[in-house]
Amino acid sequence: MKKIALAAAAASLMFVGAGAASAADMAPRYAKAPPPVVAPIFSWTGMYVGGQVGYGWDRASWTTTDHTLGNLESNVQDGSGWLAGGQLGARWQSGALVFGLEGAGNFANVKGTQAACGVGVGPLPCTVPLVTVAAPFLETRTTEIRSLYSLTGQIGYAWNRTLLYAKGGFAGGELRTTNFLTNAGANACLVANAFPSCATSTRQAWGGTVGAGIEYAVTDNFSLGAEYAYYRLTTDPRAVVSSTGLASTFGGVTADVHTVVGRANFKFWSFGGPVVAKY
Repeated sequence: MKKIALAAAAASLMFVGAGAASAADMAPRYAKAPPPVVAPIFSWTGMYVGGQVGYGWDRASWTTTDHTLGNLESNVQDGSGWLAGGQLGARWQSGALVFGLEGAGNFANVKGTQAACGVGVGPLPCTVPLVTVAAPFLETRTTEIRSLYSLTGQIGYAWNRTLLYAKGGFAGGELRTTNFLTNAGANACLVANAFPSCATSTRQAWGGTVGAGIEYAVTDNFSLGAEYAYYRLTTDPRAVVSSTGLASTFGGVTADVHTVVGRANFKFWSFGGPVVAKY
């Protein structure tokens, strides 16, 4: 009987063990979760082309020895108007820093006119002796900025698709300067009192520019932005030439120009993603 009881106990243990093993085999198995999908990092690196349109305002200063009499004059015109053009550039991103080089050009119509020095003619920002302009004649001066162009370097900081940058470099432009001695009633250029009548000259002006802008990448290849720029341009000292050939010496023109433009760029070539430091 004792042997039979031991045998029964052993059989019971074997049955319980087999049941436990079977239960373990039937336990649910969980699949390993797939790795998360990481969105690719946007890069400003590449070459781009685009267009821009905006508004400009300026102050043009003339300093001249005028009208054969040797009188020294200074005259200022405050102007404003539109500009439109395009740009071509390249950028390289390293971490959050973005470096770039850009060439830009704009057609412009930024124009200002002011009465020149004379007795009873508008403001008199001149040195003594004043140029005498006898009634009914009126002398005015106009400066028109007809184009602006620049070659600038850029440095910026990127927050993924948003780029804030500063720029600076070489600038130039075409200035048209006009001196009118007109009959106030007829509004026509005249030769009177041995003064030059219509003196018009178009010259290239040279200088520099600085500015700043912000840009947002709407897609991987298309971005929109806004930019402010300041230009300081100076012509040679013979920027205004009398059409009458009188013995007059005219000084140069200095223009301080401010522009605000909206921009759109298309990145047509990417040459690698941003450089990321590895540790």
